Amino acid sequence: FEGYVGDECQYTVCYDLVDTDPYICSGHGACNAPDSCSCADGYNGSECNITICYSVNETSSDVCSGHGECVAPNNCTCEEGYTDEECSTSICYGINGTADDVCSGHGVCTAPDNCLCDDKYTGHECDVVICFNINATVAGVCSGHGECVAPDNCTCEEEYTGHECNLNICFGLNETSTDVCSGHGVCIASNNCSCTDGYEG
Repeated sequence: FEGYVGDECQYTVCYDLVDTDPYICSGHGACNAPDSCSCADGYNGSECNITICYSVNETSSDVCSGHGECVAPNNCTCEEGYTDEECSTSICYGINGTADDVCSGHGVCTAPDNCLCDDKYTGHECDVVICFNINATVAGVCSGHGECVAPDNCTCEEEYTGHECNLNICFGLNETSTDVCSGHGVCIASNNCSCTDGYEG
């Protein structure tokens, strides 16, 4: 009969190999009928020559989440920038995308070294805070008179006040106070009053 060999036709042939050959069915299955392999777990294909990783054939573009190579059953080797068993997690600036401190704790790692920042944060690693639509690294942040320490939170220099450090202080009073400059002038700069007519000092 075709597909069998041996003095008593006791050996089955699968794809030109006798079932006693260790390489039958690519070494990953058993030849149980002529040209019919029964594959071991983790292998697929007519000759058991296709490895399976997490239910996806190695020949699929989706194997290892599309970011790695299936090198053995359920064993992915990930491309640079991806990690975890199925290569589905991006790495941003050396930090696993699922870690709390990825993107400085203020964003989401959407692809290798690509952070999508939360509102009020910017920078490649979401490590720059924004105050009143101005990046903390810009000289004019907090009206140039303070430091942006948290989203829309300025710590003002001693002579300035206000949410954006945009108000002068004259002799301990905010420039918007009715008592500033003894009530007879305008606070035009820190401790600098412009007196109304008839007053000086």
